[in-house]
Amino acid sequence: MALQLDGMLNQEGEAAATSLKADTVARIHYAAEILRSHLETPPNQTELAQRVGIGHCTLNKGFREVFGVTPFAYLTRHRMEQAKQLLRQPDQTVAEVANRVGYANPAQFAAAFKRHFGMTPRDCMRGVISR
Repeated sequence: MALQLDGMLNQEGEAAATSLKADTVARIHYAAEILRSHLETPPNQTELAQRVGIGHCTLNKGFREVFGVTPFAYLTRHRMEQAKQLLRQPDQTVAEVANRVGYANPAQFAAAFKRHFGMTPRDCMRGVISR
Protein backbone atom coordinates (compact mmCIF):
# COMPACT_ATOMS: atom_id res chain seq x y z
CA MET A 1 0.00 0.00 0.00
CA ALA A 2 2.89 2.37 0.78
CA LEU A 3 4.32 1.81 -2.71
CA GLN A 4 0.97 2.62 -4.32
CA LEU A 5 0.67 5.80 -2.25
CA ASP A 6 4.23 6.81 -3.16
CA GLY A 7 3.46 6.22 -6.85
CA MET A 8 0.33 8.33 -6.65
CA LEU A 9 2.15 11.16 -4.88
CA ASN A 10 4.93 11.09 -7.48
CA GLN A 11 2.37 11.31 -10.29
CA GLU A 12 0.59 14.21 -8.57
CA GLY A 13 3.89 16.02 -8.09
CA GLU A 14 4.81 15.41 -11.69
CA ALA A 15 1.47 16.74 -12.95
CA ALA A 16 1.70 19.75 -10.61
CA ALA A 17 5.20 20.56 -11.90
CA THR A 18 3.88 20.87 -15.47
CA SER A 19 1.23 22.98 -17.10
CA LEU A 20 -0.30 19.80 -18.52
CA LYS A 21 -3.49 18.14 -17.35
CA ALA A 22 -3.16 14.76 -15.64
CA ASP A 23 -4.87 13.08 -18.61
CA THR A 24 -2.33 14.61 -20.98
CA VAL A 25 0.56 13.48 -18.77
CA ALA A 26 -0.88 9.95 -18.84
CA ARG A 27 -1.06 10.12 -22.65
CA ILE A 28 2.57 11.29 -22.79
CA HIS A 29 3.60 8.30 -20.67
CA TYR A 30 1.60 6.01 -22.96
CA ALA A 31 3.37 7.54 -25.99
CA ALA A 32 6.72 6.88 -24.29
CA GLU A 33 5.68 3.27 -23.70
CA ILE A 34 4.81 2.91 -27.39
CA LEU A 35 8.24 4.25 -28.38
CA ARG A 36 10.04 1.92 -25.97
CA SER A 37 8.15 -1.11 -27.25
CA HIS A 38 8.73 -0.27 -30.93
CA LEU A 39 12.41 0.71 -31.04
CA GLU A 40 12.94 -1.07 -34.35
CA THR A 41 10.01 0.50 -36.20
CA PRO A 42 8.56 3.38 -34.18
CA PRO A 43 5.66 5.45 -35.43
CA ASN A 44 6.49 8.96 -36.60
CA GLN A 45 5.50 11.84 -34.34
CA THR A 46 2.23 12.53 -36.16
CA GLU A 47 1.18 8.87 -35.97
CA LEU A 48 2.25 8.68 -32.32
CA ALA A 49 0.22 11.77 -31.42
CA GLN A 50 -2.83 10.32 -33.19
CA ARG A 51 -2.43 6.95 -31.44
CA VAL A 52 -2.47 8.53 -28.00
CA GLY A 53 -5.16 11.07 -28.85
CA ILE A 54 -3.29 14.38 -28.58
CA GLY A 55 -1.98 16.92 -31.04
CA HIS A 56 1.53 16.93 -32.46
CA CYS A 57 2.46 20.16 -30.64
CA THR A 58 1.05 18.86 -27.35
CA LEU A 59 3.11 15.68 -27.80
CA ASN A 60 6.31 17.69 -28.23
CA LYS A 61 5.52 20.08 -25.38
CA GLY A 62 4.51 17.18 -23.14
CA PHE A 63 7.69 15.21 -23.77
CA ARG A 64 9.77 18.30 -23.00
CA GLU A 65 7.88 18.94 -19.76
CA VAL A 66 7.65 15.33 -18.56
CA PHE A 67 10.96 13.88 -19.79
CA GLY A 68 13.02 16.99 -20.55
CA VAL A 69 13.61 15.95 -24.18
CA THR A 70 11.79 15.71 -27.50
CA PRO A 71 10.12 12.43 -28.52
CA PHE A 72 12.97 11.80 -30.97
CA ALA A 73 15.63 12.33 -28.29
CA TYR A 74 13.67 10.05 -25.94
CA LEU A 75 13.56 7.36 -28.63
CA THR A 76 17.27 7.73 -29.37
CA ARG A 77 18.17 7.48 -25.68
CA HIS A 78 16.24 4.23 -25.30
CA ARG A 79 17.63 2.83 -28.55
CA MET A 80 21.16 3.50 -27.33
CA GLU A 81 20.52 1.90 -23.92
CA GLN A 82 19.06 -1.19 -25.59
CA ALA A 83 21.97 -1.30 -28.04
CA LYS A 84 24.47 -1.12 -25.19
CA GLN A 85 22.85 -4.14 -23.54
CA LEU A 86 22.75 -6.09 -26.81
CA LEU A 87 26.38 -5.30 -27.65
CA ARG A 88 27.49 -6.84 -24.38
CA GLN A 89 25.85 -10.14 -25.22
CA PRO A 90 27.98 -12.78 -26.96
CA ASP A 91 27.54 -13.53 -30.67
CA GLN A 92 26.14 -10.11 -31.61
CA THR A 93 27.49 -8.04 -34.47
CA VAL A 94 27.27 -4.28 -34.70
CA ALA A 95 25.11 -4.60 -37.83
CA GLU A 96 22.67 -6.97 -36.07
CA VAL A 97 22.37 -4.68 -33.07
CA ALA A 98 21.93 -1.64 -35.31
CA ASN A 99 19.10 -3.37 -37.11
CA ARG A 100 17.43 -4.54 -33.89
CA VAL A 101 17.27 -1.01 -32.51
CA GLY A 102 15.97 0.53 -35.73
CA TYR A 103 19.03 1.61 -37.71
CA ALA A 104 19.21 0.34 -41.29
CA ASN A 105 22.71 1.78 -41.72
CA PRO A 106 25.34 0.42 -39.27
CA ALA A 107 27.57 3.47 -39.86
CA GLN A 108 24.79 5.85 -38.81
CA PHE A 109 24.17 3.68 -35.77
CA ALA A 110 27.87 3.70 -34.87
CA ALA A 111 28.01 7.49 -35.16
CA ALA A 112 24.91 7.92 -32.98
CA PHE A 113 26.26 5.43 -30.43
CA LYS A 114 29.58 7.26 -30.23
CA ARG A 115 27.82 10.63 -29.81
CA HIS A 116 25.69 9.18 -27.03
CA PHE A 117 28.29 7.18 -25.08
CA GLY A 118 31.62 8.62 -26.21
CA MET A 119 32.83 5.23 -27.44
CA THR A 120 32.28 3.07 -30.48
CA PRO A 121 29.99 0.04 -30.50
CA ARG A 122 33.08 -2.16 -30.89
CA ASP A 123 34.62 -0.64 -27.76
CA CYS A 124 31.38 -1.42 -25.96
CA MET A 125 31.57 -5.02 -27.16
CA ARG A 126 35.11 -5.23 -25.76
CA GLY A 127 33.91 -3.98 -22.37
CA VAL A 128 35.45 -0.52 -22.44
CA ILE A 129 33.92 1.60 -19.67
CA SER A 130 31.62 4.34 -20.96
CA ARG A 131 31.21 7.77 -19.44
